[in-house]
Amino acid sequence: TIFVPVDEVDWIEAFQNYIRLHAGHTTHLLHVPMNTIETVLDSDHFLRIHRSHIVNLRRIAQLWSIAHGQYVIELKSGQRLHSGRTYGERIRGKLTNPF
Repeated sequence: TIFVPVDEVDWIEAFQNYIRLHAGHTTHLLHVPMNTIETVLDSDHFLRIHRSHIVNLRRIAQLWSIAHGQYVIELKSGQRLHSGRTYGERIRGKLTNPF
């Protein structure tokens, strides 16, 4: 058993019946459904942006709005993730600057 501090998680990716936990240069494979992991993570620190991606809000470097309510999210690691159309409202609510 490997314990990964939740603060070290950059993003989580769905992978068939598993999830890939990306923490720095390390990836861990867990047999947990995305819906289950989403419910146990703190919503103040993690946001589901796609049916296959959950990101650590503290790891976001940039955000670009693209067509039809979708976004490109760049993490501090340089990894770029595309959001799903149905997640646009969640992303706007958490990440857009009101000023």
